[in-house]
Amino acid sequence: MAALRGAGGRTCRRTNFRGADLRYASLVKCRLEGARLVDVQVYGASTWAVTTDESTEQDLVVVRNRRTAPLRTNDLHTAQLLALMLDGSGVRQVLDTVTSKLVLLLGSFAPAEKSVLDALRADLQRLGYVAVLFDFERPSARDYAETVVVLAGLSRFVVADFTNAKEVRSEILDVRRQYRFVPVVPIARSGIELPLTLINSLTLEDIDLLVRYDDVDDLLQKLPADVVVPAESHADQIAVSLARAQQRLRGV
Repeated sequence: MAALRGAGGRTCRRTNFRGADLRYASLVKCRLEGARLVDVQVYGASTWAVTTDESTEQDLVVVRNRRTAPLRTNDLHTAQLLALMLDGSGVRQVLDTVTSKLVLLLGSFAPAEKSVLDALRADLQRLGYVAVLFDFERPSARDYAETVVVLAGLSRFVVADFTNAKEVRSEILDVRRQYRFVPVVPIARSGIELPLTLINSLTLEDIDLLVRYDDVDDLLQKLPADVVVPAESHADQIAVSLARAQQRLRGV
């Protein structure tokens, strides 16, 4: 893959890049129709004017170095923006254009629960969203918690799987301390009892959005009507309330 570094405009149709390290590569004007970009590291890659199509397979990893938290997403342009955001480069204005589609997924990385997050990400993609989830075992590093909060603040809504409540509670607490006005949709497998300490970390609006599911297929069936529609409605209500508050502050 070294040939791509510093040399854009190449034709890479139907090329298999699985597992490649394309960090800081120049993909400018590359033709990637039908290419397979699975488990590809793309932090710092230049992806301007890249050409893809429906057959391009994208499952991308954004990670700066071994000390930072990797993210996984399904779009080269989104990966480029995520890298810029994580650098703290003042690109909030640019990212505002994607916040209407960004959804942060939180949950356990144990195999059973991780499969739920992976399925959610794929189906949200089919519904037109850009779903982002972490793809690694939780470290103790502070940058992980900070990244969760930053991404939550940029998201249209957050979906948090509380099936393994201990894994997610601290993340939601951090999000709620910083951002009260981001919709959080709690989901949990049927029969899982949510502890009182977890319920206390949620707002009443969050609890109203709780969705129970029996298995992955049941959750995906409920996704459009029981997760997306209520989350979008809540996000719209928040936007209206904030607009009215701003008008009152301006004396309009």
